[in-house]
Amino acid sequence: MVAYPPGSDTDVMARPYKGVAPSVTDVVAGHIPVALVTIGPVRQYLKAGKLTAIAVADPDRTPFLPNVPSIAESGFPDVRLRAWNAFFAPAAWSAVPAGGSPAKLGARVAADYRQLGRLIDELKIQAD
Repeated sequence: MVAYPPGSDTDVMARPYKGVAPSVTDVVAGHIPVALVTIGPVRQYLKAGKLTAIAVADPDRTPFLPNVPSIAESGFPDVRLRAWNAFFAPAAWSAVPAGGSPAKLGARVAADYRQLGRLIDELKIQAD
């Protein structure tokens, strides 16, 4: 168990899942108290009143949930957990991505690894 977000008095235990859907199902069913997921998979549950959005893990509010505070507004301005997706393919792949480059994606992945590595060290997170 670790305090997360850092500086809070909320203890969180990381629980690995094989995808977002099983974790969302477990939150809806009450098997786990919370999950950190993107908005898309939970939107239907939010609309149906089966889940409550506590905060978005971006520095700013999102237009998709304008009444939900950002993690920064919730008292944790140093937490940065923006979600993003990318296509990954074997090194021999010849297609050039539109609007970006493998180098830009590599820089983004490296930056996120550094940020999350610091968080893992700070919270003393270990794999079991």
